[in-house]
This record gives sequence, C-alpha cells and structure tokens, in this order.
Amino acid sequence: MNDIILAAPDGDLHLRLTLGLVEDLEKTGGSLFKTADMLLQKELPLGDIVRLVKSAYRHAGCKTEDPALDEFILQHSPALILTEILTGLLTPMQEMGAGEMLPAG
Repeated sequence: MNDIILAAPDGDLHLRLTLGLVEDLEKTGGSLFKTADMLLQKELPLGDIVRLVKSAYRHAGCKTEDPALDEFILQHSPALILTEILTGLLTPMQEMGAGEMLPAG
C-alpha cells in the first residue's frame, strides 16, 4: 500500500496505509466498509467524518492541538480526505476478499 500525503498545519504528513491505521479508524468509527457506505450515501454526520480524519492525522503523527486541527480539517474538505483514506485502505482489502461476507444492504 502507498502512503497518502495529508496537508497539515505544520507541513505535509505521510499517512501509512497499515493495519494499525485500520484498527485506529475502526476504534473511532466502527466498520470501515459501513463507514464508506454511509459516506457514499451522504449519511455519515460531519462530526463523525472529522473524528475519523483527525484519527488519521494523529496516526500520521500530527501534533497540532485539537481545536486548531479541527478548524484545519473543516477548511480542507474532510469528506474528500476521508474518501481518499478509505479508498486507499479498502481497495486492496476488497481485492483480497475482505468484505465479501458483508450482508447486502
């Protein structure tokens, strides 16, 4: 998996697409497949989107304090950032067969 470059208040961060990131995001928001579906259906609340994106920033090593990071994320299309992250994580997982056991929804 490739890294994703995240624009950050103190300079770009390299977000490694790892199982550790998957675990962090799932602890924050539950199943990534369900999160992706909700995001595509425009059913994922903005607060959840920001929380997930912030979790990814923290995983990438961002040290910016919460209020400033929240403001930064809100100014930089959090839904698009989350879409890029989920696409980077879920595409290889889908290719390996993950998610095939999910019920049709």
